[in-house]
Amino acid sequence: MKTVGIIGAGLSGATAARTLADNGFGVEVFEQQDHVGGNCHTARDAETGVMLHVHGPHIFHTSRRQVWGFVNRFAEMVPHIQRTKAISANQLYSFPINLHTLSQLYNRPLTPETARKLIDEERRGAYTSASLDSMEGYLISKIGPRIYDTFFHDYTLKQWGRHPRDLPASVAARIPIRLDHNDNAFNDPYQGVPRHGYTAMIESMLDHPNIKLRLNEAFDRGTALEGFAHVIYTGAIDEAFGYLYGALPYRTLEIAHEVLPAVQDFQGCSVINCCDAERKWTRQTEHKHFTPWETTTGTVVSREFSTEWQPGMTRYYPVRLAQEEKTLGAYMALAAKHEEHLTFMGRLGKFEYLNMDQAVEKAILGTREVIGRRL
Repeated sequence: MKTVGIIGAGLSGATAARTLADNGFGVEVFEQQDHVGGNCHTARDAETGVMLHVHGPHIFHTSRRQVWGFVNRFAEMVPHIQRTKAISANQLYSFPINLHTLSQLYNRPLTPETARKLIDEERRGAYTSASLDSMEGYLISKIGPRIYDTFFHDYTLKQWGRHPRDLPASVAARIPIRLDHNDNAFNDPYQGVPRHGYTAMIESMLDHPNIKLRLNEAFDRGTALEGFAHVIYTGAIDEAFGYLYGALPYRTLEIAHEVLPAVQDFQGCSVINCCDAERKWTRQTEHKHFTPWETTTGTVVSREFSTEWQPGMTRYYPVRLAQEEKTLGAYMALAAKHEEHLTFMGRLGKFEYLNMDQAVEKAILGTREVIGRRL
């Protein structure tokens, strides 16, 4: 039986491992942390019993029926509709932006038609020196300065550490503006969270006689490649090559968890985005709202502070500007020279932001390709 090495026991690595094991291959999964799950890691707070999304909130949502079926093999996915709120200038808004949000912003009830006219008037009257290829120029041209200033200007500065005029329009291309009262954060037909958390789901994915999990164990690519028929690397591609062309930039999060044992409900919802400069954090999460079927004592609120990534920190969001694309291209060309023995996969391996369903689907398809072409 051929054995494949996998670096990383996050969602991509676990999906690849299970796909290989189901196809009769042996798998050894190397994970340098003491748990699986990567940035999807969930854990119980010892004092309150609340299930924490340790690295920030994760809702599994997809339009891909096969992907939904795959994760349901390993966890009971409890339906969950994410209804985020937003704070700006001490006003609480419905979010993502919908007709209720716009009625709150303009301080009067709006119909879809009046809302559309207001937005059209504002964006036609707006002037911006920012290029329409930038996030700032794109948003102002689409929604006008009032909505942009209220929800996106300060938030972007905090989240990305860069002015919106210096970010590409693609950063904002998927931001929904709805002229109805739909406050569902996502449009996908399948949405939910695993009843016992993402870590338990990924542990179940790795529970197979063909899979050997090696926690607290880093993988030395230079010395261990020869021990496997192939290696799938879901860690950072620049780190894998010793930062030969320099480190690729990421934003990281410093997350402050506040345990409130005497409080049963702190904010009445799971997530509030903090869109203005007054609050230094980008969003605050009250985790118990993801598992309303559980009875817990007290609550836990987490606040996220976005900063520039440095070595030794956890990578969260890849920063893909023009120079970064050139650096990534150099690493991808180097990876291509090793493709007979080494495949990069996942958010870090490909240096791209992936939703969880995208990570699962790409890991399945990528692993099938490895089986077909390399094994």
